[in-house]
Amino acid sequence: MRKLLLSTLPCLILTFFGLPVFAQEFQILKYTPVEIEALFLKQNLQLLAEKMNITLAEAEIAQSKLWDNPQLSIGSMNLWSTAKQREELGGAFPRNTQFSIELSQLILTANKRNKLINSQKVSREITVLNFEDVLRGLKAEFRKLIYETEYLQSYKDVLSVQQESLELLISAYKRQAELNNIAKNELL
Repeated sequence: MRKLLLSTLPCLILTFFGLPVFAQEFQILKYTPVEIEALFLKQNLQLLAEKMNITLAEAEIAQSKLWDNPQLSIGSMNLWSTAKQREELGGAFPRNTQFSIELSQLILTANKRNKLINSQKVSREITVLNFEDVLRGLKAEFRKLIYETEYLQSYKDVLSVQQESLELLISAYKRQAELNNIAKNELL
């Protein structure tokens, strides 16, 4: 509520003191259907997301070609010691300290790696096909909207011409009714 009040306060002050508050002027932009479609394809968020899925699938293909990272783990630590044992070795590791280090690396045979790479390639192809399907659907729907808009604008122009013609006819009927050349009920 406080933010709303603070944001409207300058407008209220300007209005009360008689200073004009200027509205934004709107600019009418005219595009051809081809330009509109190009702009739509460039800035549509759903299409951008689908393109990102394709690049993600390509990254997964590249990642499947690489070896997995090795894993290093340290465990079973036994750090008990006495003060005398720590003094003998300089305090770093006492004499009776026990621990284990494990290094593991997953090694896939060539056939398994090739199957993984091929499955990622199939996944990428599916992603590309999904993108093309979304693109076709959005293009068809957008073109339909463009042509419906053009039709409605031309229909509006036809209606405005008809309205002007009717206004001209009504004014002519009014003049004829004033001259008593036609009955007033014909005017109505």
